[in-house]
Amino acid sequence: MKLKRVIATVICMGILATSTLFAGAQESFKLGGLGAYKFDDLAYKAFQEKTVEMIALTPEGETLTIDTTKWVSFNKATVDCIASRPDLTVVVNYRYQGEACTVTIPAGSNIASLVNEEGYVGFEYLGQNLGEAPAAEEAPAAEAPAAEAPAEEAPVAEAPAAEAPAAEAPAAEAPAAPAAVTVDTKDYLAWNGAHWAAATPEQKLDVVDKLLVNMTKDFLKKMGMTATDAEIRAQIGVEDINTMLSSLEQGFKEDPTMTLQQLVDATNEVLNQIFAQ
Repeated sequence: MKLKRVIATVICMGILATSTLFAGAQESFKLGGLGAYKFDDLAYKAFQEKTVEMIALTPEGETLTIDTTKWVSFNKATVDCIASRPDLTVVVNYRYQGEACTVTIPAGSNIASLVNEEGYVGFEYLGQNLGEAPAAEEAPAAEAPAAEAPAEEAPVAEAPAAEAPAAEAPAAEAPAAPAAVTVDTKDYLAWNGAHWAAATPEQKLDVVDKLLVNMTKDFLKKMGMTATDAEIRAQIGVEDINTMLSSLEQGFKEDPTMTLQQLVDATNEVLNQIFAQ
C-alpha cells in the first residue's frame, strides 16, 4: 500500500473514530472488484460511519458503489473522507420519491463546497451540481436610481431633564473568570476543546501535522512497514491537512471534553477491528 494511501486511510479512520460505531444494517457497499458487503437496517449515523469505513478500505483508483433505499444524503464527515481520497470514484444508487436514481462522484471532485449550513449534502443536489453548469448570462447593468433631494431635518425636541436616580445597592461581585488554558503543542495529546479554541492557527497546524505523522506511523507498524517523519510529511497534502482540521473542529464542537489522546485511542481501536476482520 502506498504511503499516500495509508495517510488517506488514517484520516478516514480518524473521522470515523470521532463518533460511536454502530453494528448491523441493510445497505450494500461494493469495493471495486472485491465484491459486495451487505448490512441489515442501518440508522443514518451508522450509514455515514460505514460509508467512511468503506471509503478507507476501497483499493486505490477503484470505484466504490453504494446501494441504499433508505438514505438520500451524506454528512460533512463523509464528504471530508471522500475529499481525502481524490483517486476514488463513488457511485450512489438510491431512491428518491419512489424512483430509482444514481449519482456518480468522479475521482477528484470537489463536493465540499456543496455541503449546506447544517452540514449535509443531498444526492439529488450532488447530481444537479456535478454536471457542467450552463454559462451564466450577463445581466444588464442596473440603472442607478435618481438622486433624491435631502429630506428636511425634523426639529429636535428637547428632552425633559431626567430625575436623579435613587441610590442603588452595591452590585454583587462578578464570579472570577475561569483560568486561561495553557496551550502547549508538546503536550498536544492532552488537548480538549478548550485548548483547541485557545490555540492559534499555527499551533493547530502543528498539532495536525504531529497527529497525521504519528497516527500514520502507528498504522504502518500494524502492517509491518516503516517510514521516516520526512517521508510521511512529503506525502501529506493541503487537502489532507484541511480535512483533518475540519474533522477536529467538528469533533470539538460536538464534544468539547474529548481529548486528542481519546481520538488516537479510538482510531487505533477502529484500525484493530479492521485488521481483525
